[in-house]
Amino acid sequence: MDDVFQVEDIKEKSIELMVKSIEKINSSSMDTVKNDLINNIRGIHEKYKKRMELLRWQMAQIQGEKEAYRLKNIELKQKLHDLELENQRLLSLSQNDGLTGVPNRRRLDEYLSIEWMRERREASYLSLLIIDIDYFKEYNDHYGHLEGDQCLIQVANALKGTLKRPGDLLARYGGDEFMAVLPNTDSIGALLMAEEMRREIEKLEIIHQYSSISNVVSITVGVATVLPSGHTSVEDLVHMADSALYQAKKKGRNQIVSLT
Repeated sequence: MDDVFQVEDIKEKSIELMVKSIEKINSSSMDTVKNDLINNIRGIHEKYKKRMELLRWQMAQIQGEKEAYRLKNIELKQKLHDLELENQRLLSLSQNDGLTGVPNRRRLDEYLSIEWMRERREASYLSLLIIDIDYFKEYNDHYGHLEGDQCLIQVANALKGTLKRPGDLLARYGGDEFMAVLPNTDSIGALLMAEEMRREIEKLEIIHQYSSISNVVSITVGVATVLPSGHTSVEDLVHMADSALYQAKKKGRNQIVSLT
């Protein structure tokens, strides 16, 4: 479009030069011819001017449409970005515990099934930890639900902080219980992780005057480790970890029992 304007400008300048040249003719015999010629050229000049105005108007329209399209494109991209963020937020709400922020039971079940199949294919060990806060009901009853919620949040954060690998998952199992899924981890590695968790919770020094075993909040951990195969299932692993937790509670709590 810029090339068109350049050509038209050249034409307009040429017409102006022609008019000026003709106006220099002084012969009286040429007056009529000269005037007619000048009028014709001026008529042509006016047509060119109108054509240029039309082209400039059309150009302005095109530029306006291009700008409107650009702004609309920016708006659509922003809406798409906002929609993606909202989808991520909704997905997070559906997979994370509303109080502690760690994965919820639904996400735990999905992840445990995925890792079970993966470790079965790779013939690797899979360990599961069930973590129970000792005498949490007594804590909740005496300190109140708000303090109880804060206790759960602190414990969840401390437990999550002990996990070192991206594939390890801590989730809220329900109430005052948490689960840790440790892929590619044998019984020794799982025991070491459980002991580190137990120590980290004690380091929080959350006062618990109504515990029968300590003056601070503590945890009991049941550990189970298996080599997934066609003869066992995820339910078997969960049952083993739950049995280990039961045995640890019978022994006095604030300790760990492992089953393989």
